[in-house]
Amino acid sequence: MATEDVLRSALFVDLDNILSGLRKLDAAAAEAFGKDPSRWVDWLKRGEDRGGLPRRFLVKYVYLNPATFGTYRAFFTRSGFRVMDCPSLTSQGKNSADIFMVIDILDALDGSERYDEFVIASGDADFTPVLHRLRSRDRRTTVLTAGLSAAAYRAVCDQVIQADELIAVSLGEDSDSEDIDYAPSLDVPPSPEVLSAAARVASQSAGGEIADVADAIVAAVRATDRPLVSAAAAQAALTVDKEKTSRPPTGEAQARSEPSSRCTSPPSPMRATPRLGTSMTQECTARTTSPPATTARISPRLSDR
Repeated sequence: MATEDVLRSALFVDLDNILSGLRKLDAAAAEAFGKDPSRWVDWLKRGEDRGGLPRRFLVKYVYLNPATFGTYRAFFTRSGFRVMDCPSLTSQGKNSADIFMVIDILDALDGSERYDEFVIASGDADFTPVLHRLRSRDRRTTVLTAGLSAAAYRAVCDQVIQADELIAVSLGEDSDSEDIDYAPSLDVPPSPEVLSAAARVASQSAGGEIADVADAIVAAVRATDRPLVSAAAAQAALTVDKEKTSRPPTGEAQARSEPSSRCTSPPSPMRATPRLGTSMTQECTARTTSPPATTARISPRLSDR
């Protein structure tokens, strides 16, 4: 696969997606990522992302909206990237960067050069089918994300470089990724330390109230050294009351869940359809308390016979 233990790689960067995500987490890291791409590219070349193989990038593409991220064009050009302009196509600013990326990835896959690895910098789950195609063709895949992404997207790739690691590398800080388990799926159980912290709070609660659940989640967040994914937060919440999802409704909750029987009588076949402005309560009251108008007209005739 790899020649002389060096991966022949292709790099594709969705700049709009990465910078938008990084700006929400660390504005300085976002600027460093866009204005000094050689720093994190060289880090990838050295294979320092969790002890990986060194890489040789045969092609490097970056896709950006020139109206919003055009100021970063020169920085990527000087770092050896081929810059692909993807202007907005709608008034909401939507462009076709992901489509252009898919086309170029598939062209590279079917081209004359064989790439050992495809590195995709985007957290967009729309690339999941592309990752499936690359895996079916026995290609290694690495994904760079700038925030949480879909479990299906992360699970199908070989390696995920998460936002906190990307931030550290962009800022020139030492990455402590060897001490953190970056699993390729969001469906990762929380660590025993996280669960024990939540359980300590849960042992002091009484009945699984909302405040108790919130306290357990807060305790789990404080006990971990990385972002707590939603699945782990849910398991921490279950330490308060593990049977709350399977417990049948009782008392007032059961009464609210039972359908109302106030309008069980079928409507009169002679009754006209109510206007759209008539409320359901008024309609139910009219049907159950007022006699049909046709009975008043027919009854005198029957009594005369």
